[in-house]
Parts: sequence; structure tokens; C-alpha cells
Amino acid sequence: MASKKYLLLAALVVFLQTSGMAQSNWGWDWKDSSKVPTKSLPQYNEFLNNQFPYPPKPRSQWELGINGGYSFLMNTAVRQRGGYGAGFTLRKAIDHNWSFRFGTTFSVNYGQGVKAVTGPGYGYYFSYATYVPNYRASIGTASFDFLYSINPQSYYRGNPKWNLYFLLGYSMVGSETQIDSRNATGGLYNYSAVNFNAQTKDIVSAVQALQDGKYDAPGYNPEGKRGALFSVGDRIVRHGLDFGGGFSYKINTKYNIGIEQKFTTLDKYVDGSGLSTQRGLMSYLSAHININL
Repeated sequence: MASKKYLLLAALVVFLQTSGMAQSNWGWDWKDSSKVPTKSLPQYNEFLNNQFPYPPKPRSQWELGINGGYSFLMNTAVRQRGGYGAGFTLRKAIDHNWSFRFGTTFSVNYGQGVKAVTGPGYGYYFSYATYVPNYRASIGTASFDFLYSINPQSYYRGNPKWNLYFLLGYSMVGSETQIDSRNATGGLYNYSAVNFNAQTKDIVSAVQALQDGKYDAPGYNPEGKRGALFSVGDRIVRHGLDFGGGFSYKINTKYNIGIEQKFTTLDKYVDGSGLSTQRGLMSYLSAHININL
């Protein structure tokens, strides 16, 4: 009987200690006055003197993020076969829900057609020849986005770990598309031996077996630099729209990690084929690590 009493007493002590730890999990060190904005010092002093029930919201910090992930082009006439990207961001909160973020991303995206077509995209000198379209599109973006958090960090209800958000913004998009149009000797590829009625994976394998993997000609773009913001060499910079969302998990007060899906609008010639009738989209699914500065 005595052992049960001691066991219950020990369990009660553990529960009280755990509850005490949970109650103290503010999400920031309220004892550190350096984290309190000057305009909130009166509320902070009232809180310390038990004259106000809540501490003030801490000083807003800049957040530096590094990301990398999988990218590909959508809404194009040429079948995508994936790519990769990397970038960094700099974010600052406006209030509990809203924040703004600067960012830059660079990605390389590949595509390979699975049908022989006739069009203008077979290299710089071979307009309207029969070919199998392909591309390598290198895309760089400089973006300014607004983020809206669904479950914002609330310093009045403890320390939430998860944050779900949506984003919408603007990008300057610089793209350069090249195609693999000639073999190692400079001649045109002969795709007559390819069975285009086979399964997709077999067609891709047969076509790529003929190609040398060297993207030797610019993609078809009759608009050239018309309507562009500016150009850097062969890279043409245009306007773009960003939208997407993501979620993050706070490891501690300094670091958080997350996953984000972002879409950016592109021009219709980004696949280099001249066959697309609508503007393209770049999908970028990335993993993030963010650091409060």
C-alpha cells in the first residue's frame, strides 16, 4: 500500500514538472528586454510588475532562408523530364499573419518530346523541319512575395511549432532555352528508325540514344527581346507572377525547416519548340532551412 502511495506521489511530481515546463514554453525569452521593441517597453514594464497579463510581441526579426529542390516546366508542348533548383530568401514579418519576402532562385529544366513534329523549333537555321523537340531551359528569378500564415505564431497561447502559409507575388524571370539539334559531326538527327508507336519510356530511350546531349542551338523565339524588361547576353528577362504555399516546423527560436510549392508564370516560347499556344509555368518544390538573424 505504501509503495502505491509513493508511486502516485512520484507520478504527481513528474506531472507538475511537465506542466510547469509546458507553461513556460513562450516561444521567446520574455526576460530578455533586448527583444522588446522600444514602443512596447511600457507594456513590458507593466507585465513585469504584474499590471498587464501578457508580454508584448517581440521585436520582428529578419529570416534568412536557403532552399533546394525539384523543378519542371508545365503547360508546354514538349514533355518535361524534370530539373533542379536552388535559391535563398530574406523574409520579415508585418504582423501576426502577414509577412513579405525577397528571394532569388536558379533552376535548370529539361524536356524531351515523344513525337516527330513539323515546326519552327529545329535549331537556328532549320525552320519548319521534321524533328523531335527537346530543350534545356535555365531560369533565374528575383521575386518579391507576400505570405499569409494560417496558424500564426501567437505568443499569448504558448509556442506553436507548425506554420502553414500561402504566397502571392511578383518575379523578374530571366530565361535562356537551348536545344540539342545536331549530332557530333554537325548533321541533323535522323529519327526514321524510332518506333513512335512504342511506350513512352521506350521512345524517350531511343531518341536520347541518337542525341549527343549537347544543347548547341538557341530555342525558337520569334518575339526575341520584344516586350522584355532587359536582357543579359542570351538571357531575356520578363515579368512573372508567383503563387503557391508551404509549411514550416520550428526546431527552436533560431531555426525552422519547411517544404514549399511555388509556381511562376513564363512565356510561351520557354520550351524552345514554337508549338506551345499558352504561357508556360515553372513548378518548384523545395525544402527550406530558415535562420532568424
